[in-house]
Amino acid sequence: MHGWCVRALRHLACAAWDISKNPPARAEEVVGVPWPSGTGTFARGHADIISAGPTNWLVLTESGAPSLLQRLSEAFEGSAFRDTDASSG
Repeated sequence: MHGWCVRALRHLACAAWDISKNPPARAEEVVGVPWPSGTGTFARGHADIISAGPTNWLVLTESGAPSLLQRLSEAFEGSAFRDTDASSG
């Protein structure tokens, strides 16, 4: 596996289409930490969130956490944020 993963993880790539928008408060509730805002910063909560660019993040979870990723996806509904499941299975 290439990229950020160094152990078997399930991950969800997230992007915001409007750089001036903050993530929905519900998304921060789901992950349990404030969303990282600067490129190269990260947050560790119920999931690890890495800010890969001004509008791109990588959300890493243990492979047994699909419900957390589903809740995060639901939290993005109606916002400028979008998610893509980039897990390998």
